[in-house]
Amino acid sequence: MKTVEGPLVSVIVPNYNHADYLEERLRSIQSQTYKNLEIILLDDASNDNSIEILNKFAHSESRVKKCIFNTVNSGQVNSQWLTGINSANGDFIWIAESDDSSSSDFLGTLLSELQQSAECGLIYCDSNVINERGTILRRYDFSSPKYKSIWNNDFSMNGREFISNFLIHRNVIPNVSGVLFRADLLRDKINQNKLRYCADWFLYINILLSSNVKYLNKPLNYFRKHDFTTRNHNISTYRRELKEKIYILRYLLNIFDDTETGNIKRSLSFFFSNRHKYRRISRAISSIRQHKQIACRIILYGVNDISECLTKDLVNLASRIFIVDTYKCDGELSGVSVRNIQHFDFKSDDYVVLCTLSHHAEMRNTLDSIGFNGTIINV
Repeated sequence: MKTVEGPLVSVIVPNYNHADYLEERLRSIQSQTYKNLEIILLDDASNDNSIEILNKFAHSESRVKKCIFNTVNSGQVNSQWLTGINSANGDFIWIAESDDSSSSDFLGTLLSELQQSAECGLIYCDSNVINERGTILRRYDFSSPKYKSIWNNDFSMNGREFISNFLIHRNVIPNVSGVLFRADLLRDKINQNKLRYCADWFLYINILLSSNVKYLNKPLNYFRKHDFTTRNHNISTYRRELKEKIYILRYLLNIFDDTETGNIKRSLSFFFSNRHKYRRISRAISSIRQHKQIACRIILYGVNDISECLTKDLVNLASRIFIVDTYKCDGELSGVSVRNIQHFDFKSDDYVVLCTLSHHAEMRNTLDSIGFNGTIINV
C-alpha cells in the first residue's frame, strides 16, 4: 500500500440544515489533491435530510473518522467548532463550512505556504462569492479605501499589526472555509463564548495576537451567499452583531497599550455613529413609498449590505430595480445584475438611493458629473 506523505490535516465539517449544499461541499473535500486527511462530520440537529447525506458519505469515504450528530441544537456555531477541534488529531485544521465549496488544490496550496512560514498561525486565500446554484457572482470585495489595496497581492504580516490596522474595522478574513489553521494555536485560542455573529472574528484576533497571518491572492475558496446565511440581517440581528463588535473592540483596548489604541477608538466611534443603520434604511423605504410614481425605476447606488437589504424590501414596490456602482460592476446582488454607473442610461424620473452611511457627498458628485437630474434619496 502506498504511504500518504505529509502532515495530517483535520477537516471539520459543521452542518445545520444545509442539505441543499452538502453533496457539493463533500465532493470538494473528497477531490482535494492533498490526500492525508481525517474528516470529522458534525450536525447540529438538522431537520432536513442532512443526516442521510452525511451517513452516505461516511460509508463511502474511509477518511471519515468521526460523525458527531447532535439531537438538540446547540444554538452556537462556536460550540460546533469546539466539538470538532477537540476531536481532531491533525497538525493543521480546516473548518470547511457545509454551505461553501473549494477548488481541488485549496488544501495543497495553503498547506505548502503555511509550512514555509513557521511564525504564521493561520493562512487564508481570496474567495469567489457564489449563489445558491453555485454560480460565481464576483471575487470577494477588498476594494474599500479604508483597507488600502494589500489584498491585490500575496502578503505576510505581523498579527498585531494586522489587527490594529484592519481587523478592528471589519472582519477581513471573510469566510472560515478559506482559512487553514495551525492546530496547536487553534486549540489554545478558541474558547466557549456566546458570540453569534462575530465568533470567527474574535477567534482570528486571539490567534493573531501571538502569531502572524499570511494571505494568498487566489480565489481557491467558494463562499456561498444565500437567504439563510448568518450575514443576512434585520434590525434586531444587526443590533446584536453591533454589540458583539463593540465587545471585541473593548476587549482589545484592554490588551493594546496607549500608543496602539488610536485606531481602535476611532473604530468604536464609527460603529457607534452607525448604530441606527437599519432605522435609516427603513426611512429610505418610507420616503420612496411616499412618492406617487410607484411604477418608477429605482436605482440603488452601491454594492453592499444596504443595497442587498433594499433589493429585497423594494422588490414589490418598484416595477424595475437596478444596482449601479463605480467599481464593483461584475456579477449580481440578490439576483440583480450590477452595472457600471458610468455606462448606465439614467432617466429624469428615476429614483437613485445612495446606499451609504457616510459617503453621500462623493456619490452626489459622481451623479452630477454624469448629468443625473432625477430624485436622490439618502439612506
